[in-house]
Amino acid sequence: MIKKEKIINAKTVDFFNELTQEEKAEAELKASIAMAIHDKRIAMKMNQQEFAEMNQVSQTMVSKWESGEYNFTISNLSKILTALGIKIMLQEEKKSSLTQVSQTSRISKWEAASSGGAASGGYRIAASPNAV
Repeated sequence: MIKKEKIINAKTVDFFNELTQEEKAEAELKASIAMAIHDKRIAMKMNQQEFAEMNQVSQTMVSKWESGEYNFTISNLSKILTALGIKIMLQEEKKSSLTQVSQTSRISKWEAASSGGAASGGYRIAASPNAV
């Protein structure tokens, strides 16, 4: 059997289903923050090395930020996002449901027109109860 067939025939495991709701929310939040930093770097037309120099960190650190695995402290995250001009807004979305609800967080990109008519954007962390 060739390698491609082995991959196609491999049994898949959904590791995400093995996580608790809190672990899922943490993974989603880390991935969203990583995406926001990556998107900002790309919008600035910079590679990781140039972005690292601008932020006075190593290229390896930028790679960790963008991997979705880096565990930011609030202080560290605040410093990074402020320097990059990324604003995070917390918002709770309430939905009524007769079933059990769990809290998950996500960051979604949003854009709003500024007073000058040009689009400005940011990232919004939304804490939203989802029916389980």
